[in-house]
Amino acid sequence: MRNILSHALMVNIFVVLIMSALSSPLGGQTVLRIQDIQSDTSGQYTGQEVTVVGIVTAPSGVIDPGFYIQDSVGAYSGVLVYTTFYNVDLGDSVRVTGPVEEYYGKTEISFPSSVTVLASGCQVPPPTLITTSEIATSNPDTAEMFEGVLVGILQPVVTDTSLGYGEWEIDDGSGPARVDDAGPYTPPFLGDTLAALVGIVDYSFDNFKLQPRGNQDIYYTFSGAGEVNVSPNQIIQNDPVNLNFNFSTAFGEINEIEIILPKSFDFSGNLTFSGSGFLNAVYSVSGDTILINGAEVSSVKSGTCQLTSVTAQNPGIETLYVYTASSGDTLSPISTFPIIQITRADGSIPISLVRANTSQGVPLLLGENVVVTGIMTAAGELGGQYFLEDGTGGVCVYNPGGGLSIGDSGVFQGTVDHWNGLTELSPSDLISGPFPAQPLIPEVVTCSILELEGTGGIENYEGRLVRIDNLLQTVPVFPQVEQNMPISDGTGDFELRVLVQEIAGKPVPPDGFSVTGIISQYCPSSPYTSGYQIMPRSLDDIRKGGSGSGFVESYLSSIIHGSTGDINLYITAEIDTIDQISFEITDTSWHWGGSINDIQVPSGATVDSVAGNGQDQEYIIYISNLSLEPDSSCFIAITNVTAPDSTGSFELLTKTGVQGFPNLTEIYNSPRIWSVNSMSEAQQPDSGGYNPILLGHSVVVAGVVTGPSSIFNGGTTKTSFWMEDSTSGVNIFSSEDDGNQSFVLGAEVIVRGVVTEYNGITEIVYAHPDSATIVGLQRPLPDTLLLQENQGIYELIEGRLVMVKNAIVTSLPVQSGSGKDFEIRNGRTIIAVRLTDDANLNTDHITVGNILDVIGIAGQYSYDTPPASGYQLLPRFNSDLMEIHLANPTQDPQLTIYPNPVSITAGEIIHIFVNSPLEGTLTLKIFDMEGREVASLLENTASGPQYITWDGLTNYGFNARIGVYIVHLKYKHNNGDEEIINKPLVVGTTLE
Repeated sequence: MRNILSHALMVNIFVVLIMSALSSPLGGQTVLRIQDIQSDTSGQYTGQEVTVVGIVTAPSGVIDPGFYIQDSVGAYSGVLVYTTFYNVDLGDSVRVTGPVEEYYGKTEISFPSSVTVLASGCQVPPPTLITTSEIATSNPDTAEMFEGVLVGILQPVVTDTSLGYGEWEIDDGSGPARVDDAGPYTPPFLGDTLAALVGIVDYSFDNFKLQPRGNQDIYYTFSGAGEVNVSPNQIIQNDPVNLNFNFSTAFGEINEIEIILPKSFDFSGNLTFSGSGFLNAVYSVSGDTILINGAEVSSVKSGTCQLTSVTAQNPGIETLYVYTASSGDTLSPISTFPIIQITRADGSIPISLVRANTSQGVPLLLGENVVVTGIMTAAGELGGQYFLEDGTGGVCVYNPGGGLSIGDSGVFQGTVDHWNGLTELSPSDLISGPFPAQPLIPEVVTCSILELEGTGGIENYEGRLVRIDNLLQTVPVFPQVEQNMPISDGTGDFELRVLVQEIAGKPVPPDGFSVTGIISQYCPSSPYTSGYQIMPRSLDDIRKGGSGSGFVESYLSSIIHGSTGDINLYITAEIDTIDQISFEITDTSWHWGGSINDIQVPSGATVDSVAGNGQDQEYIIYISNLSLEPDSSCFIAITNVTAPDSTGSFELLTKTGVQGFPNLTEIYNSPRIWSVNSMSEAQQPDSGGYNPILLGHSVVVAGVVTGPSSIFNGGTTKTSFWMEDSTSGVNIFSSEDDGNQSFVLGAEVIVRGVVTEYNGITEIVYAHPDSATIVGLQRPLPDTLLLQENQGIYELIEGRLVMVKNAIVTSLPVQSGSGKDFEIRNGRTIIAVRLTDDANLNTDHITVGNILDVIGIAGQYSYDTPPASGYQLLPRFNSDLMEIHLANPTQDPQLTIYPNPVSITAGEIIHIFVNSPLEGTLTLKIFDMEGREVASLLENTASGPQYITWDGLTNYGFNARIGVYIVHLKYKHNNGDEEIINKPLVVGTTLE
């Protein structure tokens, strides 16, 4: 990461290049030196449009309308940019394009066509030291050289305060010069001797004159004089560094210096000096204050003091307060305090640091490459503008990629940019994540609070998720996309911007509403302190009051075509209490008996009536006395509904009414009810037993996501996830829904696609992103199918979420393509396990012999025709690979066997648990009743808890015969003593 002032350094280098009299192309334009324009005696540039680059030495409106810039130091280096439209700050590096004019003898770039801020916070060129006579009107040749230049005069005396029009006179002994009062300062008194006077050389009303920019340009002493550069100016939190303070001054001599460190800094107390300005310096340290005496920093002597082993505790921007004085004077603050950027250990910084602005609303870190972490509050809903919060602030990250969703957390890297006032990271990249997190709760604010946004360049809410309540209707409908509307909550006024199509043209609730959204900005010119607006991310961000308010969501309400089921509805009130609600079954191909007894409502609510007959007139259900208070929810179910034989959906037209207002009004988004195919239909094999019978057919399925797209996407150019209904599970795939990772665990999804098969896996492939619709989140997951002992993955459970208990790891994970493969044994059956790289699962505990409970999707990957092999288990999370920890070591050896008796011919496995002290070895063998060894299971193995299975195979590979056997355990102490346990084992058979 570049340090915080690298941009300033780049601009200074650029200025040096200009000083060397090199004109250069920039953006297709030739950049002239200001000297070329100011020293032009032929008039070749007058009236011509030119482009110059310089550092602002007098900001907008301080002296003239407009601002002054310089591109070097000394004669002919400065010029006035006359404008009433553009505003810039002191220290801004700007590119200016406009015509050169001679206005009553003063050279200007008047009314420029463009002013571009290239960087902010750059080092202002130091004043050029001159004498009063050099800028006297009586000496026009030399005075003309310094027109527009920042200059300084040492030891001038105020010789006249009554020149008229607020002007006064100074003389340093070389001859008098005029001083004007255009800048905001308090003039000195007649006879005062100043330590120095600084200002811009101006020409007006036939006189050359000095224009101080403020009280800071009038030096009565050299207390507070000088500049300091601190390096490094970017450090890592809690990482000790040596800080170097380099001091210089254009005027006088600095003899005393005070440095006050931030309270969050720790300092060893050791200081070293270098440079001619610190040859005789001494120091003392008291708490966070460092006092230096005996310095001799002057215009020809600079010096550096180094603070050793400085540690910053908190990430952010910290100011280092520095005071200076000449011998015998009072310490005073220097004009610009240095700042230091502190990053976290991972290189990231708080978003509040990115949000820090100049008074003109320009980011202090403009152009810097930074790393930030946070939670997404908008992830594609507002186009390329994604938004991130971290508790200190919010910021736009432009098109970061990575398949992000609202509520995801991640680490992002990008360049701080400024687009029409909006601070962005652009370009930006997701470098770690996404990781699941809880979506942020918006902060409730008022319009009056938001009206203060941008004051003094401070942005408290830009980029953040907020909510404004108690909004009243100012227009009848929401505007179209990319248009604004005024909003008011009675405390003030603000702007709402529509970027989401589903909001455009919707009626604005007449009885009041609230809006949740991101605070953005559109301000095309400086100062960038206005143009703030709230941007809702979806229709759900508009919370309504009055009749027509409320959210209604179908809840697992799809019904398999041709079958009977229930329509389950989840109703949530918004601002006002909902008292009445109605539902219209608008599609008469759906059969319902119309009985009030088939309507389940909350306690206290009443089904008033059912209108229509469901044949030539749709059913309308009227419910009253709901008493659903704001932000509370309830369920309503319409049972015994039969879906048509065909698949498809209808809108369950929903209207609500609030207490005291009997009129029912349609809500914004009525739920859709679907007639769907079952997943068992999609998975049903043909007569060959492996290929789906509906191969190539279009289907509609509904279910709950069991395998999230963030784990099974396999890249950013396709989308893949697993879902399950009450009948089976299936893989969903699209090559057109690029990298969509919003199909999270527990999401209820409707998919319209075509049944295909890919390397043995039955898939439903959808072509357009709109063909996979998320209708709800956080739905209950289906029950996990428990595989029985010796059972493996097979065709009829493909797509299901399954579990294997007490599986023994038989091979280590090995990288293969975009994942890792290993094997487990379920009884006698070997099961292949596939871990995708995107799942990022911990494999430290997957070692041969370890016991795991494994959960995953029953999948397949096979090139066979037909695909009769390649079945595999697909874990999703670390919790899907649960290591089974055995008991703690015991004081005495123990032996447990089950089942006993056991039927090996029926496929049963003998489970043997052994425990013992740790100081010894274990031997475990099976003997027949004649004392012959049948199987050796442990041989001088390290002692402690052990779990062993025996599949009944002898040392020679044959099944043990029916009969009685002895399980023989020998525990051998380290001192050679032995303890023996023998237990009988009966091998039988299943009776017919």
